[in-house]
Parts: sequence; C-alpha cells; structure tokens
Amino acid sequence: MNINDLVKTILAAIGALGGVAVVVSGISAWLGKIWADKLYLKESAKHQKEIEELKNRYTTELEHLRADFSEKRDLLNTTFTAMSNSYTASHERMVSAMEELWNSILKIRGFVSSYIFLYQILLPDEYVNVPIASNLNLIPTLTQEEFDNRVADLTGIIEDKRPFIGESLWFTFWIYRAFAIRQALKIVRGRDKGKLYQWDKNNDGSDDSTSGVLRYVLTTKELDTIINAGPIKEVGVPQRILDAIERKMLNEMNEWIFGRRLIDKSIEEQERVASLLTSNKSK
Repeated sequence: MNINDLVKTILAAIGALGGVAVVVSGISAWLGKIWADKLYLKESAKHQKEIEELKNRYTTELEHLRADFSEKRDLLNTTFTAMSNSYTASHERMVSAMEELWNSILKIRGFVSSYIFLYQILLPDEYVNVPIASNLNLIPTLTQEEFDNRVADLTGIIEDKRPFIGESLWFTFWIYRAFAIRQALKIVRGRDKGKLYQWDKNNDGSDDSTSGVLRYVLTTKELDTIINAGPIKEVGVPQRILDAIERKMLNEMNEWIFGRRLIDKSIEEQERVASLLTSNKSK
C-alpha cells in the first residue's frame, strides 16, 4: 500500500467516525482530563500542605492554651485555698464576736430589767400619781455613782469586736444599749427626785426623743405594733421594745453566721404570738 492509499484509508476511517470535528472533540476531552487530573493533583498537594501547616499551627496554639489554662487553674486553686483559709479564720472570729455580742446583750438586759421591772407590773397611774415611797421596794438601791460605774462597764464592752460584727448590727446594738440604759436612768433620777413618769417622758414630764431614736431600727408600724400589743398596752412597753430589737439582732446574727434568717415572722406576727402566750398564761 502506497502513501496515497494510506491517507485515503485514514480519511475513510475518520469519515466513518463522524468527521474531523468528532476526532478533535475527543482529543480535546482526553487532553482536558489529563490537564484536570494534573491540576487537581497540584491543588490537592497545595491544599494538603496548607492543611498540615494549619494543623501544626493550631496544635502549637492549643498546647500553649493548655499550658496557660493549667497555669491559671493552679493560680486559681491557690487563690481559692488562700481565700478559704482566710474565710475560715475570719468566720471563726466573727462567730466569737457574735457570742460576745449576745453575752453583752444579756448583761445589759440583766442590769436594766431590775429597773424597768416597775413598768412591767404597774399601770402609769400607779406610779405617776402615787408617791415614790410606795414603789421604792421595786427599784434597785444603787446610788447614782454606783449606777454610773455599772453603765461605764456596759458601754465599754465588745468595742474591739466591732470589725467582726458589721456596722448595721453594731448600730442596732448601740441603739439597744442606749435605749435600755436611758430607761434605767429615768428610774434612778425619778427615784432621787421623788417622782416617776412614763417610759416615753422626761423626768419633768415632757415628751422625750425616745421614739425618734427607736425609728432608726424599728419602722413606725413596728413601733406602733409593739406599743399597742399585749393585754394592757400601757404595761411593759420598754421590755417589749427591747425584746423586738433583740430579735432583730438575732436575725442579723443568724444571717452572718448561717447565711439565712432563722426567724421569718414579722414584728407584728411575733408580737401577736407573744400576746397570745401571755394571755394563755394569765388564764
């Protein structure tokens, strides 16, 4: 077969396959696949390299974060331990201060109750309009000087515990102490002058500022409830006021020590219960 015959055969074959366009299209597709595969392999290698670089970078950063977290965790643990030890120590001192505070309240109550006992058992008409001599047996025999010395002892107690009591509780205690001692002092001065007045009067019979001072720790409603509570509202008012302030201090001490109040009743509810108990005892 000569060259002409070979060319004719090839052209005949191309014609049989659909012509030159088909052949060119097939070759293009084949070459395109080769180029796509090469491009894919190239891009894939490039992306794989980038992924490895990112992975290595993030692994390093993660290790740094872990180390930093571990360091901060150790620091926090150390801080919490120190705080816990400090809180435990301060809490113990606080509890001790609260115990001394309550002992001081009991001392004040014990000293003052022997004086205001007169208000507990007599109506105002039975001591305001009656010669003092008839009630001398109800009043302690301490002189003014002896009384002042006892008061000095009571006013100097637990001053060093004030940082562990808190200003709110300390202020309430200060009002309690001032009111209690003032009531006892009225009895002493009334005894020496030969005439007694009601708990909310001065020694000349004029109104004093007691109610205004009490409103720093008792609301007007609470104070009115206390004054008007009981079977006979004119009797025992000073002691009822002291009892109410004591309960307030106890509630605050409970919150300091236990983190919550142990007495949830209001002043009104407590006075109602106390009144019912007093009524039942008298029957």
